[in-house]
Amino acid sequence: MNGPTPGCSEVFKGMNFLINIDNNDLFATGIVGLIRDAVKECNIPSPSVTYDFSEENIHNADFIFMTACPGECFLCFKDLINRKKTVNSFIFVNRETLPSKCNLPDCIKDACFFSQKASLSAVYEALLKAIRSCIAGKERNKGSSKNGWSCLNCNYKALSFTQEKIAWGLNSCLGMSDIAEQMGITYKTAISHKKNIMNKFDLNNKRDLYEFIDCYHKRKH
Repeated sequence: MNGPTPGCSEVFKGMNFLINIDNNDLFATGIVGLIRDAVKECNIPSPSVTYDFSEENIHNADFIFMTACPGECFLCFKDLINRKKTVNSFIFVNRETLPSKCNLPDCIKDACFFSQKASLSAVYEALLKAIRSCIAGKERNKGSSKNGWSCLNCNYKALSFTQEKIAWGLNSCLGMSDIAEQMGITYKTAISHKKNIMNKFDLNNKRDLYEFIDCYHKRKH
């Protein structure tokens, strides 16, 4: 089965659905299928589904679907600051345990979180509920489409200067001994910084750590 092509749009108009699924066309195709079934059940005429995560599309979206690697949910989502206050966000995390909302950045605290292994029925029911709520609130929310988010006083997390050096070394496939030597610190200190990164972003194992570091560097560049 072929997945959706990034940058293309279904020829729909009406309620706007924006999909930003990283490196998983099959998963994105499944999300589109759920959307089509849900809007059909709710009798929504001509919805719009797009995969172009541009500033304009983020601002116009009524629903946003995203994936997040382990630890990514604690980072700042600057792109989402421009979205409407009434938007519904669905974030799928690549782990069984969902993040605690009290520890999340302000811009995604109101999102619906699911494990990527969540049942289709659970996601579908949540989507149906959100669509019906959106329809009911259209008139009530007229004129209040401006966003309500700011990075000011937000508790989003970031790597410290030293932690960034450790992460850069790991992302460059260097061993901890080499990283410590290049930074002019002891091996024990380098390991301590690595553990602090894992604790800060709730990373459970090496796979989580390397996925997060890869994601972090893609966001930076």
